[in-house]
Amino acid sequence: CCCCRRGHRKKPRDREAVGLGSPQGTTSSHLVQPDVDTSETAPEDAQHWGRLQLSLEYDFSRQEIKVGLKQAADLRACGPGGTADPYARVSLPTQAGHSHETRVHRGTLCPAFQETCCFHIPQEELAGATLRVQVLGSKRFSAPEPLGELSLPLGAVDLQHVLEQWYQLGPPGAAEA
Repeated sequence: CCCCRRGHRKKPRDREAVGLGSPQGTTSSHLVQPDVDTSETAPEDAQHWGRLQLSLEYDFSRQEIKVGLKQAADLRACGPGGTADPYARVSLPTQAGHSHETRVHRGTLCPAFQETCCFHIPQEELAGATLRVQVLGSKRFSAPEPLGELSLPLGAVDLQHVLEQWYQLGPPGAAEA
């Protein structure tokens, strides 16, 4: 028992001092942590903004595009708890004032939206149109914080079939009023 050995302490071991100096007195560079300013980090890394799964379907008879917001993954945390309250806003810049917002998913960086919206767009305008999806973090008493954005030119997408795939989110563009 340790109670009986009050007067007996362990003798300190002879510990060899570990220093950064080499035998010649110069500093070993592999033991020194690099400065924060000089370390190489990828600015605005694509993984930093997360990913978004979308489905796209164009109905040629009705001349409307059906956008399915499936889910997002690896979003950027915007709160002190390492989470966010994300929601998505889908719009076509050719149709001013018409956009769709999903419901807010509280406390997650991987929300499952599972929502669909439709936009009327003639087939002639389809090649020049760009679908814009903004992922925003909801704030109760202030403006929403942008978490990422996707601009998808519809002319570059084959809309003959239903398309469902993951897209990398990029940095948010200029905030809209």
